[in-house]
Amino acid sequence: MTSNTTPHSQCAELIARFYHALDASDYTALASLLEADTVWLRQGKELTGPDAIIEALGQRHAERRTAHQLQNLYVTLDESGTTATAKYYVNVYDNQGPSGSLQLKVIMVSEDQFALRDGRWRLLAKRAGKWL
Repeated sequence: MTSNTTPHSQCAELIARFYHALDASDYTALASLLEADTVWLRQGKELTGPDAIIEALGQRHAERRTAHQLQNLYVTLDESGTTATAKYYVNVYDNQGPSGSLQLKVIMVSEDQFALRDGRWRLLAKRAGKWL
């Protein structure tokens, strides 16, 4: 990320990079976006740190394809300007239905927490739940 972008756009870019890596099954790239203490509440289970997150993602079926479409994203900074919260919806598509083609699986509402560490915005927590 470039230093001339706003905290809002840097956090939004982290979210986009996270889902691009997830959809591409590029878990090395995904892990590079995480801190040792990043917590992801995924499918009702709390995963902490890149190793636990990558291990859980490794359980996904090798043929599974997903597409995460983000919408209505907004980022709020705290008064100190060192932490931020992003809220947004995610349409999740996958190919696990009878036809094998991509189909809408769920619409989630998501909230991510970020912190400014060593001059970079880092993802600290990711939580999502079914919206529709």
